[in-house]
Amino acid sequence: MIVDERIKTVRNRAAAGGFFITFCLLLIDLNYRVYYLKQAPGDYWDIFIIWFASTLYAGITMFSSGMMSGRTQVFFREFKIFIACFMVLALVTLYFLGRITSMHDFAEIMLCLIVFVLVFFSVIFFYNYLNRRWEKKNELEE
Repeated sequence: MIVDERIKTVRNRAAAGGFFITFCLLLIDLNYRVYYLKQAPGDYWDIFIIWFASTLYAGITMFSSGMMSGRTQVFFREFKIFIACFMVLALVTLYFLGRITSMHDFAEIMLCLIVFVLVFFSVIFFYNYLNRRWEKKNELEE
């Protein structure tokens, strides 16, 4: 069987579509377990790790191959708005789930959110580093 570029493209599209479906279904499953079943994080940590690893891999692959070249500046401009919205959304969600019952819980949750933001910010800077490295390697840096 001859394998030309058309066959490779169709095969890659099928693999990407399968990945996207798996990615979305894992995210839906996580949300179902958190919001509807109200399970403790220890009950779904394995699914979260799989979802997070696939997200991290996809991000590293896109940024290190230069697919996000030129788009990182737009993302950094909107990063402050994204973090503020995420913090408010997380606090409202935790309040409605009944996990914030006192100021002690609120302080602990705020600490967790701040740690999350710092880790997320570190990942974004790592992605930016990979993108810059790709641009320098391909001499796109001005």
